This record gives sequence, C-alpha cells and structure tokens, in this order.
Amino acid sequence: MLFYIHGGGLVMGNRHQYLDDFAQFASTGEAVVVSVEYRLAPEHPAPAQLDDSYAGLEWVVEHAADLGADPGRIVVAGVSAGGGIALGLALAARDRGGPAIAGLVLIAPMLDDRFELPSSRMVKDLPTNCDEVRFMWRSALGDSAGGPGVSPYVVPARADSYAGLPPTYLDVGGSEGFRDEVIDVARRMTLDGVAVDLHLWAGGSHGFCFMAPDAAISQPALAARDAFIVRALRG
Repeated sequence: MLFYIHGGGLVMGNRHQYLDDFAQFASTGEAVVVSVEYRLAPEHPAPAQLDDSYAGLEWVVEHAADLGADPGRIVVAGVSAGGGIALGLALAARDRGGPAIAGLVLIAPMLDDRFELPSSRMVKDLPTNCDEVRFMWRSALGDSAGGPGVSPYVVPARADSYAGLPPTYLDVGGSEGFRDEVIDVARRMTLDGVAVDLHLWAGGSHGFCFMAPDAAISQPALAARDAFIVRALRG
C-alpha cells in the first residue's frame, strides 16, 4: 500500500495534489494508493494535520482487507509539507506502537521551523521562499514557531532520535530553501542507524520534478524515487 500525504505548506492543497505521480502504482497493480485529506492551518493549527494523517493511516490498516492491501507493507510518501507530516507520522507511529511502516518517501520535505541553516534564509525570490515558509510555519504553530517546546512530531527536525524508523528516501533540489535541513536530517538519521537514500539534485528548485517532469534533471529524479518505492513495496 502507498499512503500519500500532499504538500501545500500546511495551509493549502488537497488530496489530489500531485496524486497522478503516485497513482501510477495503482494502475500498474503495484499497490493500493490512498491519499489523505487533512485539515489546514491557520483555521486548524498543528497538530491537526498530523492527527488527521495518523487517523487516516490507522483507518487504512484497519480496512486493509477491504481495500485489497497488505497492512504489513505500507510505504508512506509525502511532498513538501506532506513530507514533514510523513516523517512526523513515522515518529509518532514508532513511539505509540502504531502501524508498521515499510518505507518513507520524503520529496523536498518541510522539516524545520527555526531558519538556522543557510539555505533556509537564502531563497528570496523563488516560489516557497523564506518569507512564505515563515508564514506557513506561523500559521500552523502560532507564536511558538521557531521557539522552544515545539513537538518533533510536528517539526521533525527537532527529534532527538530517528532510531527505529524504516528505510527512508529523501530528495531535495540544490537551489531550494529546504536543502540544508533535508541534508542535516538525513545525516542524523544515518547516524541513528536508519537506511537512508539521499538525493541532492544540483540546480533543482522546489518541486522541480513536478513542475517540469520532462526536464533533464527531473527524469533521473523521478526514476530514482519510483525505484525506491517499488523496492519498499516489494520488500
């Protein structure tokens, strides 16, 4: 089963966003694909997004037989803010003794609200620039954004340990604001014993493989992502 979480900075988007990229695994018979619809900030502050996604994951496990899916072979994939939710979901499932996750696919994930790393401050004029991202985190976290005491399930870069997480694919462009936080989390995951497949695509901006799927940089990125998903689904 492929459990998909859409992006949109926690404040916009819906379950159909970029779903075609993942629905292909249903059309080929590789997996049942489920896309979760979660509540959006600021009307619904964090952890509403995580809570809805966790409830969705529990639901699909409970109804796996009806869906024709294997509850023991679940791959969770998320794009941008959905990637951050996906990692928080995996941390919560680990700590709560929740559903087992066979693999994580985090595409340009939004992981850190603190803006301490260079790339989080460098992107000013491109989509998903630092001012937009600050607005997104503040919409979800309110006055606690960037401060102490924020839950690592909501902001996964704040986790003390990633030990016990499933094999994880992380993908990020070299010219986007999330670059350094993705690299740092991948490094820390590796030190905690997680099997990490990290891809840094030189020159890639945020969401490049969705905006220009036929571009020379996008083709190998999409191929690498899909190959990891197939491996994780098949075990």
